[in-house]
Amino acid sequence: MPIFSVKSRPTNIFFSVIIAARNETDSIAALLKDLDAQEYKNFEIILVDDHSTDGTAQKITEIIPSLSVQASCIRLLAHEQGKKAAINKGISQAKGTHIVSTDADCRVGKRWLYTFAAYIESKRPKLISAPVTLDFSSTLFEKIQTVEFISLIGSGAVFMYWKKPNMCNGANICYEKASFYEVNGFSGNEQIPSGDDEFLMHKIAALYPNDVRFIKSTDAIVRTRAKTSFRDFFYQRKRWASKWNHYRSRSPIVVAILVFGFHLTFCLLPFLYLSGWIAVGTVLCFVALKMLGEFFFLAPLLRFTVQKNRIWLIPLVSLIHPFYVVFFGLAGNFGNYKWKGRTH
Repeated sequence: MPIFSVKSRPTNIFFSVIIAARNETDSIAALLKDLDAQEYKNFEIILVDDHSTDGTAQKITEIIPSLSVQASCIRLLAHEQGKKAAINKGISQAKGTHIVSTDADCRVGKRWLYTFAAYIESKRPKLISAPVTLDFSSTLFEKIQTVEFISLIGSGAVFMYWKKPNMCNGANICYEKASFYEVNGFSGNEQIPSGDDEFLMHKIAALYPNDVRFIKSTDAIVRTRAKTSFRDFFYQRKRWASKWNHYRSRSPIVVAILVFGFHLTFCLLPFLYLSGWIAVGTVLCFVALKMLGEFFFLAPLLRFTVQKNRIWLIPLVSLIHPFYVVFFGLAGNFGNYKWKGRTH
């Protein structure tokens, strides 16, 4: 996939940057500072407070007057709840022709919107997915998440390049406001807590299969933090895994089943060897090919996101990842999880 380079200075796109925030007093100021420093100034910021209990709305209100760009903060009503409701309400008040969405705990570079605008003027896509990486990590657990996470971003990018989009990340996504309404937005999956990104992408791709794109540019990267506790990591991945059986498009379901089946086979290799079904050479060959393939896929991605110091972790992640996939593939179908202080 070629790296996108800006050919001319973009001027005509007006963005509405919508940020759904719930209990983000520790991170929202940094994101607003990043947005205020954007080289591209043709945008507005709409922050939607999702019933925060830590004073997030008050902090946003205090920061807004100091910003050099137009910004507003609205709150969800008592009967409104969740990220989809927040984004939907933000879009209803958006002035922009294009919606850009990121999360309140993310950081963006100063050419973030500039790159989106240039890409839109050059390619005219209906929806753009852009790179997200986990950064600011210090522990081994956090660093392992970085490698695992970039594999998801890379896989999503490849399928978009093949015109078969199956996943994206709502922390870095842009789409036409007109296209959002053309596919009836989040209608049909409003009650599913997750999927504000992928379900919308699938709906737009169904109408415009050639106009869902991934933008490969270091200037478009969004950075966020890995989960510091296994409990938070468990709930996040369980939430993500619970989406697959709600897909209406056949392609992502088939991919999910194939990925699960491949990793299940890997997990069963020790039992197949001990039972005499396969030889030890076959096991070692399978493991070696998997690790080699993933190394050549992931190493360039880590270099692209300026995290080449994580490359040494690829073999370790390659070994534990199949057990992780199988575990969360099963766990996503059972029980509840907590997200933003709510139980789903």
